[in-house]
Amino acid sequence: MSAMANPVVSKILLGFEMRELRENSSVSREAMAEVLDCDLSKISRIENGKGSLSTLEVKALAELFDLPAKKADQLKALARDSRRRTSYRVADWAQKYAGLEQASSEIRIYENELVHGLFQTEDYSRVVTLAADPTRPAKEVDRLVAGRSERQNLLLEDQPPRLVVVLNEAVIRRVVGGPVVMAAQLERLLGPVSEVDLGLR
Repeated sequence: MSAMANPVVSKILLGFEMRELRENSSVSREAMAEVLDCDLSKISRIENGKGSLSTLEVKALAELFDLPAKKADQLKALARDSRRRTSYRVADWAQKYAGLEQASSEIRIYENELVHGLFQTEDYSRVVTLAADPTRPAKEVDRLVAGRSERQNLLLEDQPPRLVVVLNEAVIRRVVGGPVVMAAQLERLLGPVSEVDLGLR
């Protein structure tokens, strides 16, 4: 997946580029903050992939760093993409994680409590979501369960990420949602998901 299609990755790449530009020049964080008329915390957030820039702000920084037009245009494109809304229907705290997951070529997973979200059935996911917060409204539960299912689509791509997964034995012995829900979950682990080489033994 390209950075253009993934706002989370675009934001991280933009931050990396801005930090590299600063470290390879005589421009300070203070000078950047002055040009953008902001405080130093914003510069720090940007460089750490937690903040974004408008194209006008990129233009101002490109002038500060005296960048060639081509490089400035690349940064503007990253800034535009980083400001796109993500489509992942997951909790706010998980947006960055889901974006990185979608862009990964390899994912390493260790779970000692529950089946990982990439392999959960809808019923298993619903039970886990409700257990985490029994007061959640039904619509919110539906949204989070749908988001988890959307994340699983990456396993069906033409070039899915390589998965290295270790599950504690307790994960498959712990009954979640009752025998019917758990039976379907175990069937999922031993069925289609095994095609992506979970390495279950």
